[in-house]
Amino acid sequence: HDVVELYSPDFANVFSVPPSAVHQMPPPRMNITRFCVCKNFSNAVLKAVESGNPEMGTEAWYKTACPMVGFCRFVHVARPLSEFPRQAIHVHYIWRSLKDVTYEALEPTLTPDDEPPSSPRLRL
Repeated sequence: HDVVELYSPDFANVFSVPPSAVHQMPPPRMNITRFCVCKNFSNAVLKAVESGNPEMGTEAWYKTACPMVGFCRFVHVARPLSEFPRQAIHVHYIWRSLKDVTYEALEPTLTPDDEPPSSPRLRL
């Protein structure tokens, strides 16, 4: 893989991170299907970068950045997430499936400036 897709801790974004920037993945025995960034580790990286901590990147620093160390079920990224491409995620939890969604919509050929259709409302 050229990149690892990682979710932000709040699941609002997905980041495309090169494997070289990943310090630790969750242990395979945890069988995790959606990789999420470790909030503790990410905050420690930001603080270390902002303060210019010379110990950042050493094994001693990595051991203090996350209390779970090698047993964390989240991904440890060794650089600030702002360095990587980000895509926002928008999820509609209200509807169980697309066929359950019903709302008013304009016919596909109309623009918002056109008159609404005189036909019955569309069901999507």
